[in-house]
Amino acid sequence: MKHKPAIVITIKNVYGTEKVYPVCEAAKTFADIAGTRTLTMDTIDNAKRLGFEVIVEHQSDLAQRLGAA
Repeated sequence: MKHKPAIVITIKNVYGTEKVYPVCEAAKTFADIAGTRTLTMDTIDNAKRLGFEVIVEHQSDLAQRLGAA
């Protein structure tokens, strides 16, 4: 079974808006290609279309307090 490539992201709440930040080098490269510091849903969708799995390292504080996985 072949291992799927992955990008690691973290989700932070910035002034009431959740933003997706790249953690690993591959995720940072996707942000560089998109010309952004955060990852948009379009960029994440494109990474998935290229076969990348998306791993969420950390969710927003509120999501963690509510017990989101």
